[in-house]
Amino acid sequence: MYKDIVQHISSCINCRKNKPSRRKPDGHLQSIEPPRGVWECLAMDYVGPVPESKSGYKYFLVLIDLFSKSNWDEKLLPTTYNYNTTRHDSTGYTPFELMFARSPRFMFDFISPPSVPLTTDTYRKTMQQFMEHTLLAARNSNLRHQLKAKQRYDSNRPNPQYYIGQNVIIRNRSLAMNKFSSKFIGPYTNVKQVNNKTYVVQNTKNNQQTPITVQDLRSI
Repeated sequence: MYKDIVQHISSCINCRKNKPSRRKPDGHLQSIEPPRGVWECLAMDYVGPVPESKSGYKYFLVLIDLFSKSNWDEKLLPTTYNYNTTRHDSTGYTPFELMFARSPRFMFDFISPPSVPLTTDTYRKTMQQFMEHTLLAARNSNLRHQLKAKQRYDSNRPNPQYYIGQNVIIRNRSLAMNKFSSKFIGPYTNVKQVNNKTYVVQNTKNNQQTPITVQDLRSI
């Protein structure tokens, strides 16, 4: 009788649509290949809406360089300092001058010039050696970090594969969804595999195609 119940539930589409999942979302981590230098690969996101500025702006764009992203917090202080000591067109003064009623003193005001200045060729060679070493070390560090992150993410996580032509249901992402709505909708037909985590499914009623990841898919 137990086997009959299990078989009935596994073949019941309505059961599959409404059964809650108590495991990690399906699909192993798909890592982005680490870039080989700065400005080669950027991550982009929008933030907002925020309180509207006098010029009418409500959103701002955040760009993160995926090669040099790990030390962004170290750049906050010099970035803030640079902003506060830069003259604004609207006021004609720097924020520092308006706040403290005097000009800021820079670190160059406290140091003496080197007694033996570097030649252009020596400086170029020194910087080239430094950058070659730094870029290689940063890339290797990124690779190690990605490997550890993938191992943690994939641990005890199912990674199902769906074949072309297989009937599936997809997670209900409707804004009008309530507690009595089905957690999954369908059926759909799997028509294409984009990568290890992403498929293209087709609605069996109107033939509309939708790209979707394995964490939002369920077989029927």
